[in-house]
Amino acid sequence: MNRADLKYLIDNPIDLFNEANKKKNSLYGKNVFFAKNIHLNLTNICVERCGFCPFARNKNDLDAYKLTPDLVVSKLQNLTWLSEVHITSGLNPDLKWNEVLKILDSIKNTLPKVTIKSLTAVEVEFYAKEENKPIEGIIEDLLNHGSVSLTGGGAEILKDSMRSKLLTKKTSPKMWLKIHEIAHKMGLKSNATILYGHFETFDDILDHLSLLEELQQKTGGFQAFIPLKFQPLNTKFRHIKPATSIKTLKTIAISRLVLSIPHIKAYWPSIGQDCALMALWAGADDLEGTLVDEKIMHEGGSPEPGGLSAESLKNMITDIGLVPFERNSLYEKIG
Repeated sequence: MNRADLKYLIDNPIDLFNEANKKKNSLYGKNVFFAKNIHLNLTNICVERCGFCPFARNKNDLDAYKLTPDLVVSKLQNLTWLSEVHITSGLNPDLKWNEVLKILDSIKNTLPKVTIKSLTAVEVEFYAKEENKPIEGIIEDLLNHGSVSLTGGGAEILKDSMRSKLLTKKTSPKMWLKIHEIAHKMGLKSNATILYGHFETFDDILDHLSLLEELQQKTGGFQAFIPLKFQPLNTKFRHIKPATSIKTLKTIAISRLVLSIPHIKAYWPSIGQDCALMALWAGADDLEGTLVDEKIMHEGGSPEPGGLSAESLKNMITDIGLVPFERNSLYEKIG
């Protein structure tokens, strides 16, 4: 589908949603994917204080923290029902790479059946510099310590001009794509995100999607795409009005039509439970998961609960006539 056709659909949302839903149904029928998962943020201390981020803290802030392997074990030891652990963190020079690897080991020792999805491309670049190792060395360490996927964070909008507007100097678009390409070639799957609802136009969104699709055609390594609605509270852009549900549904639907990435997530802490359910009729096939202890979206102002039970997710799915499909990080069926 060419850009003119896509722009026509963006201006005609009912047609857009129907086309996206048709494509999604052709792939998965009535199945809706979800995981019993927890989000672990190992530290909120970050040397990059991006203008759009509500999560980062300075080392001396009263609510700054850094988890240890023992603390991680204490968080997880009673959560034997989990199928996925999702790990992202601030860029903290005091959280050493060997500590991160020990935490990965402790997770597998505590919950041997879970799959681990760990680190953004931004963190991979940070630790490569901290350890004076090539990107390949960091990826190899992740593989050797139980990680099966990179997370998708840090993409924002893959344009230098957008990064300038968002007041961030972290990982460039070119490096973000390079790190994911290296991961794919080494056998580590990954996800991809977009941050929308700030300064971007739909042309910016289409350009972002085109870069992801180009890499996907080359490697086939992306598993899921996650549109994240910008949460402006507690950021330098608190004056920005959050994106509407229509903008969210358009972003999800156009992503389904442009991308050959298999799964499109309706990330409920970002867009809300009601909008997430609507998104399942507009191209999304994955409700993400239970998301125990999600912090980043909530510190940006999300009014959603800090986690949902698996039963709540299943009821949400069945209440609209669809079928829950419990997965792990590799989209393998659980149960």
